[in-house]
Amino acid sequence: MFGEKRVWPIVIASALKRRRTWKYPGFKQGSTDPVVGVSWNDAKAFCEWLTKLERDSGTLPENIHFRLPSDEEWSVAVGLNSEPGNTPEEKNSQIRVLPWGTKWAPPTRAGNYAGEESRIGKEPEDWAVIKGYHDGYPRTSPVESFAANKNGLHDMAGNVLHWCGDWYNSDNKYRVLRGASWFTSCHGDLLASYRANSVPDYSTNYIGFRCVMAQESSR
Repeated sequence: MFGEKRVWPIVIASALKRRRTWKYPGFKQGSTDPVVGVSWNDAKAFCEWLTKLERDSGTLPENIHFRLPSDEEWSVAVGLNSEPGNTPEEKNSQIRVLPWGTKWAPPTRAGNYAGEESRIGKEPEDWAVIKGYHDGYPRTSPVESFAANKNGLHDMAGNVLHWCGDWYNSDNKYRVLRGASWFTSCHGDLLASYRANSVPDYSTNYIGFRCVMAQESSR
């Protein structure tokens, strides 16, 4: 659902007929493609499972755990060290910078977005693409297929949206999603400061996650 005013998750859900899961995303994936079709609840549970697995094997100290990144951590990772506002909702799209700079459209090999190759013949006629842009991948791409950002991190924009640990605002109804995906074609949704949001049990085939290793207590 991604907030009250956004309708495109409904559009893609209709186009692809049913909600996709990580086992059946609706397209072929390789072993190095990012997981998709996972809810915030799924992602949190994975972090907890991985923490226990690594601790039980003796490779992870008891004071270290895996979790989803906070919204602030994600901002720093993408290169936004200071943003106006207090909540993710207040910070949403306030800094009008794209992952590659300020000019539209994406430069060659900027990331895996909705390039013209994303039209593979199964989409509705109004399926949106970035005209003139080609990244070579109609759906997800293997991780590290594109250059890292200045912090050495890959796919901070493009490929899949990332769940973050925070609530979107004080209503505590929606969780934060950051980045962009293979489905993203809109300038505003590609801003480094853009926040999507959805209920914790929502999943679809352009949403994934990354986890961080942390020493502080679980969030």
